[in-house]
Amino acid sequence: TALAPGCDPAMSPDGKRIAYVAPPTAVAPGFGESGPLVANSVRLINRLGQNGWNFAKAQAQGPTGDGLLVYGPAWSPDGQQVVYHRYMGMQVEVDINLTEIGRSFEGKGQVFADGAGWLLPVHFSPDSRIVALTENDYGNARGLVGYGAWNVQLIRLEGSRDIFLPEGTRTVIGQALDRLSGAQHVAWSPTGAMLAVQLPTSWDPASDPETWGAAAGEVWRWVPGKAPSERLVANVDFGSTLAWLPSR
Repeated sequence: TALAPGCDPAMSPDGKRIAYVAPPTAVAPGFGESGPLVANSVRLINRLGQNGWNFAKAQAQGPTGDGLLVYGPAWSPDGQQVVYHRYMGMQVEVDINLTEIGRSFEGKGQVFADGAGWLLPVHFSPDSRIVALTENDYGNARGLVGYGAWNVQLIRLEGSRDIFLPEGTRTVIGQALDRLSGAQHVAWSPTGAMLAVQLPTSWDPASDPETWGAAAGEVWRWVPGKAPSERLVANVDFGSTLAWLPSR
């Protein structure tokens, strides 16, 4: 059944609502008629496609406004919150994104993280208190490719901190818990005590990211706040999505 035009669908944990990204509607400022399209919304509907509303919008109002696009919605496991990304555009030769969170019946998202390039939908810990945010900075000035362009950061959704953006310092919610360069896809364990994370073969935080490439990698056990401690699987295809099966 076709419910609405768009992409990035995400079903709520109770199966009653869907968050998705509606198509952009305007040509990006500074381009001609054939320029890229911007100005869109993250919308919420019920599973029949009814009662739709704009949970978050981007209206292409410049680098310090509401950004060019919103994308990548994800629900918290308790269904109370929705996270999404806001693409602010190119600033100082870097594609800047902000990550925001809002209550699922309210919207009014608040910033809790930033990133470069393009971000994947976040992964919530089972208790909804920590998010894993995967960044693909494919435009890195060093020309990094493969694993070198990826990293994962963990944010605890408590307290506040300052982040540094081209327009200046901004106070946002949450505390930075950990960051892992070269990490690609992740999956939380059912208890939330650890994650499975994909890393380049023979990953070493002291090695040069330009040597990591995009060959088959490995899956490691990762406890937040500590270095990955145990290799679980070898010879894993680059870009593999991970899933941790529920405990029985």
